[in-house]
Amino acid sequence: MKPNLSIPDKIHLSKFDEVLILFEPNQVVELRIPKPLKDNRVFSGYFNDFEALTAAARKWDGKAEAIYVTLNPVNPALLARSANRLRTVRKGEATTSDADILCRRWLPIDLDPVRPAGVSSTDEEHEAAIQRAKEIREWLKGLGWPEPIFADSGNGAHLLYRIDLQNDETSRELIRKCLQILDLKFSDDKVKVDITTYNAARIWKLYGTLVCKGDNLPERPHRRSRILEIPQKVEVIPIEKLRELADMLPHEEPLPAQIQAGEFDIAKWIEEHGLEIRKVKPWNGATVYELATCPFNPDHNRGEAFIIQFPSGAIYFRCFHNSCADKDWHSLRDLLEPGWREKAKQDKVKRKRESPVALDIDDEALPLEKRVAIALIAAKPENQSDGRLSPEGEAMIAEIREAEQLSPVVFKFRAHMARRALVDGRVHTLETLMRYLPLKELMDRGKFLKDDKNNPTRLWFFDEESRRVYNLESGMFRYFVTAITECPPETALFKRMMADIETKAALEGEVRKVHKWTHFDKEKRVLYIHNGDDKVYRLDGEEIVVISNGEEVLFESFETFSPFEIEPQGMSLEEARKLWLSTVCDLEPDTSGLSEGEASRVTQNCIRLQFIWTLCLPFDSLMRTRPIHCAIGPKGAGKTTLTRKVGLILFGERFNVTTVGENVRDIEAILTNEPFAVFDNLESSPKWFMDLLAIAATGGTVKRRKLYTTNEEAQYPITAWVCVNAIEPRFRRDDVADRLLIFKLSRRRQFIPEDELVSRIVARRRELLTAYIVLLNRVVRELKEREGLPSRSYSFRMADFARLGEVIAAALYGEDEARKFIESLEEMQEVQTEFTLADDPVWEALSKWLKNPANLGREITSSELYNELDAIINPPDSPRRRHWISSPRAMGRHLARLKTNIERLGYRITHRHTRDGKIWSFLKDGDNEL
Repeated sequence: MKPNLSIPDKIHLSKFDEVLILFEPNQVVELRIPKPLKDNRVFSGYFNDFEALTAAARKWDGKAEAIYVTLNPVNPALLARSANRLRTVRKGEATTSDADILCRRWLPIDLDPVRPAGVSSTDEEHEAAIQRAKEIREWLKGLGWPEPIFADSGNGAHLLYRIDLQNDETSRELIRKCLQILDLKFSDDKVKVDITTYNAARIWKLYGTLVCKGDNLPERPHRRSRILEIPQKVEVIPIEKLRELADMLPHEEPLPAQIQAGEFDIAKWIEEHGLEIRKVKPWNGATVYELATCPFNPDHNRGEAFIIQFPSGAIYFRCFHNSCADKDWHSLRDLLEPGWREKAKQDKVKRKRESPVALDIDDEALPLEKRVAIALIAAKPENQSDGRLSPEGEAMIAEIREAEQLSPVVFKFRAHMARRALVDGRVHTLETLMRYLPLKELMDRGKFLKDDKNNPTRLWFFDEESRRVYNLESGMFRYFVTAITECPPETALFKRMMADIETKAALEGEVRKVHKWTHFDKEKRVLYIHNGDDKVYRLDGEEIVVISNGEEVLFESFETFSPFEIEPQGMSLEEARKLWLSTVCDLEPDTSGLSEGEASRVTQNCIRLQFIWTLCLPFDSLMRTRPIHCAIGPKGAGKTTLTRKVGLILFGERFNVTTVGENVRDIEAILTNEPFAVFDNLESSPKWFMDLLAIAATGGTVKRRKLYTTNEEAQYPITAWVCVNAIEPRFRRDDVADRLLIFKLSRRRQFIPEDELVSRIVARRRELLTAYIVLLNRVVRELKEREGLPSRSYSFRMADFARLGEVIAAALYGEDEARKFIESLEEMQEVQTEFTLADDPVWEALSKWLKNPANLGREITSSELYNELDAIINPPDSPRRRHWISSPRAMGRHLARLKTNIERLGYRITHRHTRDGKIWSFLKDGDNEL
């Protein structure tokens, strides 16, 4: 039984028994108070004692914008987070997620008046939302729905319908569609239906509490949320009724064959046929024309009937009344435009017969395609719309093929294209046949895209059927064109087609931003992750929503990316942290010669940096400069495994590491086209690769031949996160070393065969990516709460990595871990310095020279210093002279580059220019200049 409790006086506008009707006996409920007034904290607690819940809410009533509870039953295990009490939610700590909900008990409908953000509604706005809720209630009642709980949200109105659904993706999609259809019918410029309340863990106003949005002004007062009406019996909506409503959601219907997208003026058509428009409004990118009365029944005059024109040009008609359920756009045209179907057929035949072809099949000077077309016309073209030929036509075609000595495969394609041109009726010059038809096929399926209006460097094709984006330079696009045209790719014909396609895209493509793998929208603070196929995961810090590719952002498909899906039930933050940490941070640093305490600190630093680095990878837009992951160690140290494992998880079994060859263009193509690249066995590498590493670390670009030109060059940004592995690296350039995340590894004690490693990762990829996305969603939430990255300076060059890494550490483990992360990066400077100076001949000689106390503080010219260092490198008794650097000037330039690294070791280097050349001086920290 529900406890017999009296509600506190301060929370007085709803009886407590009325509030309890929302919950089952002993149901666990989260009470959440996000950022009370004059306080930036979030308070949360889990309650199955409703007296305690009321007492906790009373304490904060009127001191927060609003007080919320979860509507659906929460996993009782969460009670252990804070049982019947409120606590401060620290950074990295979780509140209720969709995965924590046991089942769905309520369909929440929120009506919010349109007004400026951050303020309460006026009485007029508030009343408009109340009245709109009543309209929805009456309309749904007419569809056979039971009475809901009717409530005042404080600024708008609520309807709560009792449901009984599982907490799964099917239910989530069903509720989402129901809210979208209510938004279509009832939202306008005065009141909106909130379409985001479909997630299972949605928090809801605790009725009876004060809603304090903005200042409390007479014209925009603070009000209490309250229950207005409760039906005598709260009935569960049958799932069939939910499905009936969801099935009303409009879908794009194709235009008639003779109408091309954008050619049909629906507003003009409505006017010409005497339909009165009640209102016009936008909806999901489409335009909705709400009719004053339904053309099929004048009694349907309350906005039930409407026409939608989608961005593609497709048109949809619907009347929400049950008696009109079978009426669609074609039915409407049949009613108002009798004979339109027959007219369309006549127009089609007319276009076919108007093709200006001279019927002279014996003229061998004509191109093959034209002769084939003539044969088809002569063979009763009116019977060819279904693609079949008369016997006479077949004989004529065979005769032409034999005379031309063409293979059946090539001829079949060319004849097929000729036949299609005649059926289409739009090609008036058959010499352009082979150029027009492939383009038409592509344009019918999707659209071309480019990255710049006037000087594109990248071109794509967006296939709207498969929701895939293909780079026109990629092998995937060539396979795609081959599949839809049936033209062999080795033929000259195919090459001509590709050239025409590329020209069309460059001249007429739509300018769009196309991403690879992930994209973080800095304005919305939303992270998008491509699943490698037709879907995108949208992370906004609260929810993880699946949307179609192209719905909000576009992602390019690439060959090394295997599609994936995450677990629908999700994963807790703690489970995600443990799983990701144990999988991607399985490394054994080289701690030889260190004490037990120092070894433990080095190991923890490496694990911390590896963990944070993997979570930085999706946030490309926040990191202009990116650290280069560098694993160093003997054979068997797991260098390749450490980074290959990350690639296998993120991109699937087709991902692999690569080696650096002699062709710079191959490496440039990888760096400018792939999101993640691992270069293995870099014991030695060409100088140009060091240049590319420096460009990659600083977020630069490389020059490559411009698309579809012979001598023009364009700047291509490096998109890849770069990893390098080596036993004894020879790439010690200081401008590269300062941006290396260096992991010195020791030989592993146990080994896993590569095939087994790949099998293990692939088998658990779905689970691992679920953990990864859960962690990333928590990071997005932190970025939203902080309103971006911290604004501060650091003592090292990897500042972009430090800023984002600090936020990630705080989001997942708290501020103390963020501090330790910065300390780990500061210690990394020592490793970078050691790496840069190791085996450097100038430092080798200078370090010996500095051991002489007489040299500290001494002023010395470049020539003198060069001679003294040369004497150390090449002593008089040396049997063979060792080349170390070419001249005093070259030594000076080299010292200038090493200056920062040497000063990290406790030296101060100064130099000045005189008539005698550059004068150098070296001091140990703490010494005074002479």
